[in-house]
Amino acid sequence: MIRDAQRGLLDTIPVDLLDTEAPVDPQIWEVTRGFVLHSVPAAIRRRVHARMVVEMARSAREMGITRMLALLPTNWNRWASRCNLHMQAAGRVMNMDGIDYQAVSLRFARQMH
Repeated sequence: MIRDAQRGLLDTIPVDLLDTEAPVDPQIWEVTRGFVLHSVPAAIRRRVHARMVVEMARSAREMGITRMLALLPTNWNRWASRCNLHMQAAGRVMNMDGIDYQAVSLRFARQMH
């Protein structure tokens, strides 16, 4: 999706969403459509989100993935440290449908400790 947006194939996402050209590499994956529905009760929403992140990181390490790119709401920096993820901005802040988003790079260790 990110590469398609850069190539102008998705008219709802700006072509300049990344600071660099989207990588094409078997060790770099894109995370898309990762969200918790609003219908999930607030009492468990954080646990559901944390479980998704833990499983994503576990899968990445098992598959030898070193990096993921994602297009996330700009509050990503608030929960990155809580989830023990190394994340950094990979593009500018963009407002889409009234929500601020930003491309983000997630780095993973080659092996779990």
